[in-house]
Amino acid sequence: MIRIANEKNVDQLLSELKEYALEVDMDFVRRAVRAIGQCAIKIDGAASKCVNVLLELINTKVNYVVQEAIVVIKVSFPASNSVSKYLSS
Repeated sequence: MIRIANEKNVDQLLSELKEYALEVDMDFVRRAVRAIGQCAIKIDGAASKCVNVLLELINTKVNYVVQEAIVVIKVSFPASNSVSKYLSS
């Protein structure tokens, strides 16, 4: 899905990935959350939206969702300066 992501469809993509991240299959959840992080890096204009979705997922307080969202934020985002600025605000 990340391959077809662009500024025009990013809202739909994030909505779909957020839904996937709330499934019960932990491997599926991990892939969905990682895809949100990849989307933030790929589409610079979508970084704040991606960070907001990850923060919403953290607020679900579902352990494996929260854990993966935190891993994505800590590991994936430092590689992208455009994303890091949204985390500091």
